[in-house]
Amino acid sequence: MRPHSHNSLPDNRLNHVSTLRPPGHPAHRPRRHSPRAIRALTLAAAVAAAGASAPPRAGAGLVPSDWTEPRADTAWARIVRGLTSDPAFLPGPVSVLPAAPGLPSPRAFLGHVVGAPGHLTRTADIHAYFRALADASPRMRVESMGRTNEGREMIVALIADADVLERLDALAHRNARLAEPRETPEDEAARLAQRGHPFYWLTGGLHSTETGSPEMLMELAYRLVAGESPLVRRIRSGVVTMITPVLEPDGRDRMVDWYESVTSHYSDWDDMPQRHPPYWGRYVLHDNNRDGIALTQPLTRNTFDTFFRYFPQVMHDLHESVPLLYVSAGTGPYNDALDPLTVSQWHRIAQEEVATMNALGVPGVWTWGFYTGWWPGYLMWLGNNHNGIGRFYETFGNAGAGTFTRKLEGTYAGRKVTTRQWYRPWPPQKKVTWSARDNVNYMETGVLVALDWAARNGRDLLFDFWRKGRRAVERGRTQAPHAWIVPRDPRRRLAVARLVETLLGQRIDVHVLARDVHLGERTFHRGDFVVRLDQPYGRLARSLMEEQRFPDDAEFRPYDDVAWTLPLLYDVEAVRIDDADVLEAPMEPLRGRPSPAASAPGRRRAYAIDAVPSHALLEARVRLGEVAVEATDTTFRVRGRTFRRGTWLVDASDDESGEIHEALSAIAHDLGLEVTGLRGMPDVPRHAIEIPRIAVYHTWMYTQDSGWVRWVFDHQGVPYTLIDKDDLRAGHLRDEFDVILIPSTGHLTARRILQGIDPRFGPLPWRTTEATPAVGRIDASDDITGGMGAAGLLALERFVDAGGTLITLGGATVIPVELGLVRHVDRVRPQGFLNPGSVVRARVMRPDDPIVYGYDDRPAVFRGNLPLFDVDRRFRRFVVMQYGTRPPGEEDEDAPASATAPARSTGGDANGHDRADDEAPLCLSGYVKGPEKLEGKPAIIDMPRGRGRVVMFTFNPMHRHLTLASYALVANAILNWNDAIPR
Repeated sequence: MRPHSHNSLPDNRLNHVSTLRPPGHPAHRPRRHSPRAIRALTLAAAVAAAGASAPPRAGAGLVPSDWTEPRADTAWARIVRGLTSDPAFLPGPVSVLPAAPGLPSPRAFLGHVVGAPGHLTRTADIHAYFRALADASPRMRVESMGRTNEGREMIVALIADADVLERLDALAHRNARLAEPRETPEDEAARLAQRGHPFYWLTGGLHSTETGSPEMLMELAYRLVAGESPLVRRIRSGVVTMITPVLEPDGRDRMVDWYESVTSHYSDWDDMPQRHPPYWGRYVLHDNNRDGIALTQPLTRNTFDTFFRYFPQVMHDLHESVPLLYVSAGTGPYNDALDPLTVSQWHRIAQEEVATMNALGVPGVWTWGFYTGWWPGYLMWLGNNHNGIGRFYETFGNAGAGTFTRKLEGTYAGRKVTTRQWYRPWPPQKKVTWSARDNVNYMETGVLVALDWAARNGRDLLFDFWRKGRRAVERGRTQAPHAWIVPRDPRRRLAVARLVETLLGQRIDVHVLARDVHLGERTFHRGDFVVRLDQPYGRLARSLMEEQRFPDDAEFRPYDDVAWTLPLLYDVEAVRIDDADVLEAPMEPLRGRPSPAASAPGRRRAYAIDAVPSHALLEARVRLGEVAVEATDTTFRVRGRTFRRGTWLVDASDDESGEIHEALSAIAHDLGLEVTGLRGMPDVPRHAIEIPRIAVYHTWMYTQDSGWVRWVFDHQGVPYTLIDKDDLRAGHLRDEFDVILIPSTGHLTARRILQGIDPRFGPLPWRTTEATPAVGRIDASDDITGGMGAAGLLALERFVDAGGTLITLGGATVIPVELGLVRHVDRVRPQGFLNPGSVVRARVMRPDDPIVYGYDDRPAVFRGNLPLFDVDRRFRRFVVMQYGTRPPGEEDEDAPASATAPARSTGGDANGHDRADDEAPLCLSGYVKGPEKLEGKPAIIDMPRGRGRVVMFTFNPMHRHLTLASYALVANAILNWNDAIPR
């Protein structure tokens, strides 16, 4: 049955507010507005304009008088009706637009209405429009947030009544006071919240293929600045609306170029080439919305800086994927670090939006059933993690500005998206014709409803912002754990510094012990770091430091990674403190970034750098340049000190100028590597290590993880050449490279990697031209269709046979295994096995392999739902590391999953527990369903072929710049590329 359009709705749906409003409520209005009701509305608007919150209106619902504009743009309305594919897709609040002489409308500025077919706007033009509107009105300001990787500007606009914006600094100061409950008592917080004006931050364009939000936000800004309807006046007088129209300007411009040059020419949704450009941002593509913990990208850091300038109570990120409009709330399990109030607020606002849009006659609006609410690293979780509210929309999008007939498919939370559920009371049809303007209509209506809700509930939003911070402080004082202590570790100085720096980036307070302290059975020393939990962001601190336990009985599969325990990911000891006496220990706040510096060595004839799993090993070797460096093949002792296998040795007997000493001193200071001076080179077996000629291979279908590798290499100064399928096909790889590294290819099958993009769409050039100035960056090709093909595969074979080293990470391991580059390794697909991103225990099987130099024999590695492999038992000698501690066949295969082989202690886990505990489970943090299916499977395989070797990581050791503990495994494989274990 076709949903009602507006014209076919019953009269009560068009003209009555929701019956959830009690009779006599100030916002309740009868069908024909009485003079008394009109006077009440006028009084409410006057009160709001004077700076006080309007009387709250309960429940969902808007009536035509709410959006009626005294002066409307009738030409705009006529055009928009024509661009909307179904009257039901044009809700009343966005069916009219104010006409305001003297203010530039988007249509006047751009030459077309927002959502017009065939039109996408580049970042510079979007920003120019926002500045033109701000220049014309005292109701809007535009500020710069900073620059992107490629130098494009990010902006934030702030919109409110002029008298509110005049007090913007004072309101930001009020928010900062509410964010610090240790200094702001409850009575003061209540007074500060009394006058309302919460900050509500809308962000668009984070994912470059999701093209509608930057367009919509231009129209929304104009509507909020120019409008005089009761709805707009309520919002403008009661909320400071923050708008960042494009969070990823680099990717936005690439997407516009791609759309105009490629996909705009197609009218069939199902018969379209790759709908998005191969690169979005310069590095991380879709994962720019997974950088909220590591804070690596400028757009993330700029967003954080802006958040802590204004402390918005709500962050609302606008995305596009599922039909027709999903309002975030989440199925659960919910992140335990969240104050319960935050989860309640998600559902409260979502129900307001769903109910109001249903009342407006809009089908296909739903909540709850799309994602879980577990993983805290999304950008909008900046709000959730810092006592505000983080939320998002997923509006149906067409990856451009076209109109397509689409079949609505997909199952979410076990139910088809076209079925009626409690969380989707008005499902969409099974097939819709959907336009760019439909997308704008839905998104803009939802945002207006949310802003109206915020205006009517400003006092609660502000006080709850303070309340959640206060409860976090109290929880840290009264409930264990009360703190974590991170001891200084001379072998992991840089990792410790990076951990503390990550916490500081989240604005988590970190202290330093002023003297030695005895707690429980352990003594902690002066200078050790203390992460107290009696602070406003104590919940977040606990979440980042403790192990995660995704529930075994969760009804739905995880939406993303389920573990993020930083001490495990960084391989840093962090001790949970349940003794409240820690809060009275003598300590001082840490000011500024921690230094990883080790002491500079004295001038000697030789130097040793003990083997450590530092994530800066490649950078250290690059810094030493032409200095000869050798790695030892065995452990050795010098003057009573034992140095591990893999220790670097530097001969400085001819260093008369002191250049070698100076370079090593800089490495000790900057990278925390301990450099020991020796009287001379020890007599120990060793081999040279040099930076080889490195190639990093990417497919044109998936550049995400190659981007993370490029980011690390670029920031560490590691020289490499980025290659693609054209370079493989050209052959002669061994003449140019010693190592070819293939970063994880995600979930691409070996066949798809081999075949690439369908050549029938070719040629698809990726070249910078006058018409496409944003593409052709990073890499270039005359035709990105096709894959490596048989010619490329043969070239890889010849490269390895001629003595080259091929390294595959994560999903890319399907290439050597399934395409036949190695023998005796097979992919396995065990039934009943699930391993979303989690930290698992591993065991080093070949400690003499240079790949594991510096590592203890029971390391922790991060593994996600990537292909799983096994090695023929006759060739297990090539397994360098396995998952779990029990080798296959060592014990009964039916033994419980927690059984482990006896092992020596190798330090504490995130809670200071022994990692080699015989009864400890395979999964250290997160979730593994069917752990016995993972136990004993190879984690790293070092397989010879010809004169070369293939090194296969069956996990992704360079995942989202969070798995720093595993980076040295890749560095070792590169630096020791021609020093494999005996065959």
